Amino acid sequence: MPSGRDFDEAESAFIKETGMTAYSVRDIRSDRDLIHRKIEGIHSEHIYVHFELDVIDPGDFLNTPLPVDNVLSGEEVYDILVAVSDRLVGLGIYEYASFGIGNALVEKLIRFGTAL
Repeated sequence: MPSGRDFDEAESAFIKETGMTAYSVRDIRSDRDLIHRKIEGIHSEHIYVHFELDVIDPGDFLNTPLPVDNVLSGEEVYDILVAVSDRLVGLGIYEYASFGIGNALVEKLIRFGTAL
C-alpha cells in the first residue's frame, strides 16, 4: 500500500490480518523503484488501483475533503501510475470534492485512466 498513513484501528487490523504491507512516503522517496518492484512481485497479469486523492500534497491538490500531512506530490503519484501502467486495467479515483472548481491534476489522472 503506497503512501499508507493515518490508519484507524479497523484499517490497521485489516492490513495486519491480510498480510498487506504499507509503505511510507519516506520509503517511496528513498527508493524510486520500490513500488515497481512490488508490482512485479504480484502474481497476477492485471492490476486495479484504488486511488484516494488525499495522498497528494494539498499544494498540488486542494480538492480533498480530508487533507493529511506527509503525502506525495501530484507528479510523484502520476509517475507511480505510469510506472505500473503496462499491467494496469482499472483505476478508481476517490476523495475528490470539486468545491465548484476544476483541477488540472485530476483531469490528467482521468485522461490517464480512460486511456487504459
